[in-house]
Amino acid sequence: MDGQQTPPGDGWPTVGIVVLNWENYGDTAECLDSLESLAYPEHEVFVVDNGSTDGSGERIDDEFEWVEVIYNDDNRGAAGGNNPGVARVLDEGFDHVLLLNEDTVLPSDFLFPLVETMESEENVAAVGGRQYNPETGNVVNVGVWFLPFLGGLTRVLKSPLKDHPYGSAPIPPFLAFQYVPTSMMLLNGDFAATHDVFCEDYFIGMEDVDLAYQAHRDGWKVLVNPDAEIYHKEGRTIEWSTFKTYHWVRNRLQFASNRLPIYFHVPFLLSLALLLGWLCLQWYLDEKRGHIQAALVGVADYVADDDFRDYEFFN
Repeated sequence: MDGQQTPPGDGWPTVGIVVLNWENYGDTAECLDSLESLAYPEHEVFVVDNGSTDGSGERIDDEFEWVEVIYNDDNRGAAGGNNPGVARVLDEGFDHVLLLNEDTVLPSDFLFPLVETMESEENVAAVGGRQYNPETGNVVNVGVWFLPFLGGLTRVLKSPLKDHPYGSAPIPPFLAFQYVPTSMMLLNGDFAATHDVFCEDYFIGMEDVDLAYQAHRDGWKVLVNPDAEIYHKEGRTIEWSTFKTYHWVRNRLQFASNRLPIYFHVPFLLSLALLLGWLCLQWYLDEKRGHIQAALVGVADYVADDDFRDYEFFN
């Protein structure tokens, strides 16, 4: 990493690191092996076992004695899975929370640029960085834009907008805004303590978008520092499937209901309907009609406010 590693102010702030595991001992163990060499001095690591039934949580608990394992009784998804870890970090008085996917591998110095960015400006809610695919060496993302006026499409940035920390332009967040994925997100403890982090109206996906919307709405910043680099085996946790289509649709409807101003509901829903119409045509032509069913079930379950469907429902 280029740049200094001199602590800001009175010293490095404390960081509680939360890694979410669900029946994935191999990747989680590799992530923890890399974290064991972390150069950042003021940190502790917490693993949240998200209702695993394969014994992976207990195995991690036995083999990584320097890690505290928190057990969820069942699979609470991404938002509900991470929340007990975030709560524990805040309860123990850490300054900031670092969220990591279990399928990430971390260079020893990756955390310094995230903390430096968090501490260098006021009202920074979250900071992300640059993520590489370890097999191809390609950039996975350096931030993502969410576009409500296009039905909730996202634009993944594959190259940095700048060579220093950057964020969204100062425009109303219901038009467009930048977010950073929870696969690597340094979260401001003060922001986390006063906002809905993470909203459990979403099972998988959109929890990072929702957080960023709250931040922009309330005058906080969401930034990317491209000097913070990690490896992310993106896609190992869950491939694009009918299960993901279901949540993609339902989550966008829920986001509009939860966060968007009432006067923006109609244009958002119209743009989402047009986008879904185009996607359904593509799925029909590609003979992927299970995705059409999954999208319709997502709409129906949102309207009825039903419980989330199990993964097995779509397989």
